[in-house]
Amino acid sequence: RDVSKEKINIEKHVFEGTLQSLASSTLPTTLSLLVGSNTYTVNIPTNALILAKNWTATTLGSFIVGDTVRVFGSLQSSTSTVINALVLRNASR
Repeated sequence: RDVSKEKINIEKHVFEGTLQSLASSTLPTTLSLLVGSNTYTVNIPTNALILAKNWTATTLGSFIVGDTVRVFGSLQSSTSTVINALVLRNASR
């Protein structure tokens, strides 16, 4: 079956993975997230909501490589490994 011409849903959803790196603790910034066997670059804009495990507001300074991170956002395109984040939640701390 040739799926190359099929529409792929790139609407917003949750990605969960392991934090590989964080470019800066100051917004806007990017991070690298390992989801399964795929590595995604996550664009985090200035207006992104950053949450701790208990759903309270926090900063990216509390995120440590190896943490489990959940990202609510969307892929830039159906073939992209870039996620545009709206909300980041550190599920580890």
